[in-house]
Amino acid sequence: MLTDYITMDDYSKHNIKVGDAATFQGDERDIILLSMVVSPSDIKNQWL
Repeated sequence: MLTDYITMDDYSKHNIKVGDAATFQGDERDIILLSMVVSPSDIKNQWL
């Protein structure tokens, strides 16, 4: 999990978003790491 490596303070400080393609729709960012795979279990899980 990302929270094992990045504190919630760092999430806020750097405006980090984690999600699928819909999460970033219409958003401009310097760096986006995007997985093109979505499964039913991914939808149920909270990415963090």
